[in-house]
Amino acid sequence: MARPYDKRLYFAFSETICIMSYVSLLEGGGWSQYSNHASQVYYMNLETQESQYAIPAGWEDHPGDTWNYDSTYMHWVNARTGRVIFIDPNPPPPQLYTEDRHIATHIRTLDRHLDSSEALYRRATTGILRFLFRGEGGYDVIQEDSRDTSAPDHTVFKVECRAGGSTYMYDFLMVECKKADYNWEAAVEHLTRHCENGHNESGQVYGMIQVGMNVQFFHWGNTTLTTMSGVFHLRNDPEEITQWAEYLKANPFPFV
Repeated sequence: MARPYDKRLYFAFSETICIMSYVSLLEGGGWSQYSNHASQVYYMNLETQESQYAIPAGWEDHPGDTWNYDSTYMHWVNARTGRVIFIDPNPPPPQLYTEDRHIATHIRTLDRHLDSSEALYRRATTGILRFLFRGEGGYDVIQEDSRDTSAPDHTVFKVECRAGGSTYMYDFLMVECKKADYNWEAAVEHLTRHCENGHNESGQVYGMIQVGMNVQFFHWGNTTLTTMSGVFHLRNDPEEITQWAEYLKANPFPFV
């Protein structure tokens, strides 16, 4: 059982002083656990008084370990080792990207700071695209630096395999991502330019625009960008966005 955080310890890391709160002992009594205000857990060897961030050898987690939740102190305790963590060790598999803890953290940041830079919006977009278009499904999400005369912010590639086993990629989805105060029509113009410079022989590719928290899907073909969907909100409409991603994957365009 973990004890109340009633003790303080000052740890020195690279000339930085960190205030740590006592949590509990590991099983066996040779190590104590402390946490800082960011819920990072450090370990102190009671014999040498040396501290470390790495889990002590012999107290590592095992796949079959049981974790008990302490609702008083809002942490999980490993029943075998006594190790404490502050994140659920066995979360249910996320069905929507908003249930993924990493993506949800990015979205919460944007929600609190809608005037965030384009770079911060791209962080969320990268996670969402990789959640929707996964490597095991044959997709690869790349944040582009340059491509001929224009560069989409992200390109989703689809990997295919020729007879004989050689693989190749083609453009599946081009994404234009802008911060919240960007003009929507200008973003459409940028996406049009990216699709014009696509590498598919068929001249067809899917497109997506994100301005702030709003997204919309498009189709490029016959030298025309055509709207496919309504406008959806990243936080409020994850089901609709997921359904559209599934539709695109189920209806790939010919690329040659």
